[in-house]
Amino acid sequence: MRRVDLAKSLHLLTLGGGVLVLFAVSFSFVPSAGGRVAIFGLSVVVGLGMFHTRDDGHLATLRWEDPLLALAGTLATMVILRDLHWSSVAAASAVGLLGALVTRVVAGARDYHGAVIYGGAFIGATSPLVFRSSGWLVGAALLFGVAWSVSRDAWVGVGGKIGSIAALSTVSVRLVASWLHQAGPGVRVHDVPSFSRGLALALIGVMGALATWWLSVRRRGGAVMGSSLCSLGLCAVVWSAPGLFGPHADLVEFAWFAASFAGMTNPSRLRHTAIDLTGCGVLIGLLSLALGPEIAGVGGSGGLTALPCVFALRGIEHEIQRFATRRVRGDSTDIARPKRGGGTSPRA
Repeated sequence: MRRVDLAKSLHLLTLGGGVLVLFAVSFSFVPSAGGRVAIFGLSVVVGLGMFHTRDDGHLATLRWEDPLLALAGTLATMVILRDLHWSSVAAASAVGLLGALVTRVVAGARDYHGAVIYGGAFIGATSPLVFRSSGWLVGAALLFGVAWSVSRDAWVGVGGKIGSIAALSTVSVRLVASWLHQAGPGVRVHDVPSFSRGLALALIGVMGALATWWLSVRRRGGAVMGSSLCSLGLCAVVWSAPGLFGPHADLVEFAWFAASFAGMTNPSRLRHTAIDLTGCGVLIGLLSLALGPEIAGVGGSGGLTALPCVFALRGIEHEIQRFATRRVRGDSTDIARPKRGGGTSPRA
């Protein structure tokens, strides 16, 4: 009999519910009926993807070093973001790359240590307008470190998981800060979507996902290094050619950054790597245009954008495979079924 871990199930419900609530809230930001139908359809396939990505296992033991590493990543990113005035994507990418390099040279360090540093960097990239005091980010970092540590065996290898936990940790702490009247005004970006801009961001998303996958898997750089190095490279392009993207440079960086999380997905989670990552990149680019301005400034919002796209592709693929399997079985049944009348029954 399979043992059900209540604590782990609660984590999966919380993380999955947070992703689905993101789509439910987005209804208020989409005025057209066609857009709302598209979001509803995407929510359905995301739910199917989550249903088909059930993981067995148990709630992992808390590792004391995870909250501390997450806090280190948060503090380092805050220094780069606020003192050196780098963009949030560049600051988080630099800390993530540093974490990936440190895990390769420090004795006893593992790749998952770089992952928790990267997650802490997402929280450190939170806009100063989200909280009135930076001390709230310390609480969010510690909460993320604990949540990631005990749930590290759930949805292993699914791109966007780290960022989603970071975003939900930030939002949870902001709810407490709001209750205590310590929340900041938040970031409001008024960006009018357009068809050409959507196509451009979709292309950016595809490039970000494929570039990260190539560096992390094909070049064996690791997921954290692949995402952080590719994203930092894009930021360098934006800095060197400021007129290339104009006032939409931040949105381009966000779309690429979010798509790089899809590229972090383990190959075992993908049936057709190139096709899946291309589809994820397109979805992430479009969602970045629709939801990016609404969740701007929240650390980990890129992961919260990428995770449902990965699940959506998994849900679509599973349903296509199930339909094809049923059709093949139906054809086999028709062939095996003897015709009525005129036929001779085989001897027993």
